[in-house]
Amino acid sequence: MINLYPNPNEGRFTIGLITSPLAEKNTITVVNITGKTVYKGTLTKVENTSQLDLSHLDSGIYILMISNNKIVFTKKFIKT
Repeated sequence: MINLYPNPNEGRFTIGLITSPLAEKNTITVVNITGKTVYKGTLTKVENTSQLDLSHLDSGIYILMISNNKIVFTKKFIKT
């Protein structure tokens, strides 16, 4: 499970992992409301939190996904 805060935000936010059944290397993907990927990065198993700066994106609704070969966590956020 993911805790994303603050939400809504101005593009700068923190991802906190509440549960951690993650693989050694996980993919962070952010897509816009039309499904276009606007960010892709990695998160290792030992990282409990990660800070992202997507302030260059347009205002709108986005979906953040953390995935590996077994599990996908998703969280919606609003960029103001």
